[in-house]
Amino acid sequence: MSVSSNTVSRLVFGAGTVSVGGTDLGATDDGVVFRIEQEIYEPHFNGVYGPLKGSLHRTRLVAYIEVTIQEFKTDTLAIAIPGLTSTTAGDSSSEELSDGVIACIAAAQYQTVIWTGEDCDGDAITITLENAISTENMEVSFQDTEEAKIRLTFMSTYSANDPGHIPFSVVVATS
Repeated sequence: MSVSSNTVSRLVFGAGTVSVGGTDLGATDDGVVFRIEQEIYEPHFNGVYGPLKGSLHRTRLVAYIEVTIQEFKTDTLAIAIPGLTSTTAGDSSSEELSDGVIACIAAAQYQTVIWTGEDCDGDAITITLENAISTENMEVSFQDTEEAKIRLTFMSTYSANDPGHIPFSVVVATS
């Protein structure tokens, strides 16, 4: 298919916004990445020299949202490292990140992560990760010439109550 009269209206520009548990993460940089990873099992059959149509079996399907945040605050750091909490320290003029445990990550730490943006027609696009958790190591670079940035990777996870439900969605509104 080639360019059509709808092509321009379907283009998406801008990084959109990312919220975790209903709270906007604030200013971002380096764009936002949405990725779906899947693993496909291919059974092997004598006399068949490659994958056999209809026999492939999906064994894993996981969605990720990657975002770089610029606002350095303890509640964001607590999102980056599941299990840590942000609390008011001492005389309440500062906050500290503490109270982490090395154990299973509590169910309350899994949150809904939503990316929202729009196409050139102004139609909303929403990507939702259910039961999402930050999965990567946290690294912050402090420099003389640039602001500190925190890169977060959120991974959708399946619910034990409904393990057949795919825990992410992409909704594109149409006008």
